[in-house]
Amino acid sequence: MRKIFGLGEIVYDIILKNFRPLSARPGGSVLNALVSLGRKGKDVFMVGEIGNDITGRAILEFLNENRVGHEHIVKTATKSNIALAFLDDKNDASYEFYKSDSVEPFNFSVPLFSKSDILLFGSSLSVSSEARPIVSKILTRAKDAGTLIYYDPNFRSEHSKSKKLVDIVEENLLMADITRGSFEDFFNIFNLTDPDKIFEKVAPLCSNLILTDSSKAVFAFVNGHRIRIDVPQINTLSTVGAGDSFNAGVINKLVEEEVFDLKDLTQNLITSALETGVTFSQAVCKTLDNYIGI
Repeated sequence: MRKIFGLGEIVYDIILKNFRPLSARPGGSVLNALVSLGRKGKDVFMVGEIGNDITGRAILEFLNENRVGHEHIVKTATKSNIALAFLDDKNDASYEFYKSDSVEPFNFSVPLFSKSDILLFGSSLSVSSEARPIVSKILTRAKDAGTLIYYDPNFRSEHSKSKKLVDIVEENLLMADITRGSFEDFFNIFNLTDPDKIFEKVAPLCSNLILTDSSKAVFAFVNGHRIRIDVPQINTLSTVGAGDSFNAGVINKLVEEEVFDLKDLTQNLITSALETGVTFSQAVCKTLDNYIGI
């Protein structure tokens, strides 16, 4: 079976509204996508680190239950990371993160990649200076193996003032075969909001780009095609995991259609992949989960 690896930060999400907890569950943008893919029966493996604590053990148990391989997750001597997601009146989330103060160097287990594999990477880990050596090593191994690399910057506003972090994003774009980001991501990275101008900026680094505009529309510049699809309006309970689930939907379609080279993507297949992404995303937004249902 084709393997899907995910490289990103692992957290435990606590979702609140009006400052009252609504739910708590394992999270992190890449982990969320892998859980959805695991629930769809795909062969998925998480790469990252967790604390050797009660929270970390709960996350590992959850991954076991959802068919997410964790042999490439390293346990550290510190506490696991916690994320608070505050829902507003529209059920859109704002975040506060409580991270381990570990001084240990990042030392993830590097997977043995093959040409048939997919690597999804992103989150704040992908722009961390401390993690850069091991992240670069993993990306290089995947690139050398011909693995399809899918990048989600998930670049928050607090990062936008750092030229160093933007430089790292550009390095990541160069390594990626396809990038999916929100309009908010690329406003924070390049201070751009027009989809064509965003692609003009990204194209010299990564020639395949998907842009999601919240609940409005999706744009794709993939394999020479420019595609827009409108997003149906729904009532949401939470947008936590919305973009992550979109990524899972696109990857799920690529695997089911046996796409190994993005040059083989037709306009119809790209559109179908985008629609699958929207379907996954909206399914999650109707729940307090970060992932599609079982």
